[in-house]
Amino acid sequence: MNCSHFLARLDCLEPAGGAAAGGGSAPFAGGSPGRGLPADMAEHAASCPSCARVASALGAALTLYALPEAELLVDLAPRIDALLAFVPPPRREIAMGGWIGVGGLIVAGMVSAPFMAGYAAMREAYGAGYTLPLALVSGLALSAYLGLFIASHLVGFSKAFYARFAK
Repeated sequence: MNCSHFLARLDCLEPAGGAAAGGGSAPFAGGSPGRGLPADMAEHAASCPSCARVASALGAALTLYALPEAELLVDLAPRIDALLAFVPPPRREIAMGGWIGVGGLIVAGMVSAPFMAGYAAMREAYGAGYTLPLALVSGLALSAYLGLFIASHLVGFSKAFYARFAK
């Protein structure tokens, strides 16, 4: 038996003794890795540490699933809600300084574009008709960037607004 065949058969095993149904002990949990497994699977688990770990972990999970205390945790959601106040808020993926820095680079590029040699060459080749499309594309890029910035920081902006003006 190879590992993939072992894992496929392990997924198809029914809990012996009704572990998932709340009775008995879970199959292949604790002790030897082959406990509760068919003979050929127990033999493979004894010779393959990787499959033995998977069988042991699955058995431990089934044992926890079968605990009768799991049914008594009706107040679990309110307890989690009460603890959420003590959990720190998630960190931003991009710091505020990074956003402002990239926005500054976009504005600097828009301001310095008319002074570049490539811009002068394009203006000579296309005339004044080149200036308007460049301004439109630059404005569109800046507007899209600002929209993304505001959308990603909307919660922080609203908290700051209400802290300052709603007293």
